[in-house]
Amino acid sequence: FRDRHNPQTTALRRLWQIEESDCVLVAGSTHAPEEEIVLRIFAHLSEKWPGLKLVLVPRNAERFNAVAELLDRSRNKFRRASASPACVTPGGGSPGDDAADDARVILVDTVGQLRDVWGLGQMAFVGGSLCREGGHNMIEPASYGIPVCFGPDIGTFQAVVDIFLAANAAVRTDSADALRNTLERWLQFPFEAAEMGARARLVVEQHSCSVPTTLRRITALLPGPVHKTEI
Repeated sequence: FRDRHNPQTTALRRLWQIEESDCVLVAGSTHAPEEEIVLRIFAHLSEKWPGLKLVLVPRNAERFNAVAELLDRSRNKFRRASASPACVTPGGGSPGDDAADDARVILVDTVGQLRDVWGLGQMAFVGGSLCREGGHNMIEPASYGIPVCFGPDIGTFQAVVDIFLAANAAVRTDSADALRNTLERWLQFPFEAAEMGARARLVVEQHSCSVPTTLRRITALLPGPVHKTEI
């Protein structure tokens, strides 16, 4: 599990001008059509919470430009992570426009940063779960103590999901409407969201020693002496 104030996450917060007081939704490892769904929900929620920010992290690098085009069509002011800190692209505008400094959407079009990006959020949606992709890793955002939700298609992580749901430490949303309702509830009741995030972190802590424990049990079954370097 990780500290939200780790150096990598702190550096991203400064780079993307995200304040500690900002309310941020991180949608990570997304596939089509999840970005479009999340953007519709973001637009709906922003009517009541105009300070809400969105960090969008598509799963596959080959889709970065397509998602940028989707953001452009949506008329959202957004910043591409691959651009310089001052280079913000508003929908229909041009990079570097000073009027776009208030961009509330970050498109993470770089590879290998999601583990640190999760720490920016107050809420997390794990993608690959509202489409036929089998879901993605919900342990990383949970390790920050962030309330986590995901769609119904989580076959790849079913065992992990079962543990989180049994502990009331995550929410499975079976539709786009259910996802919107979950995020809206967390915004309306931030203490409830924080409690769920704390339970999620506790689940990760409780299972953090599972790998060493498994290795010890396997080692005990092996014939003859086994040196530590062999494990």
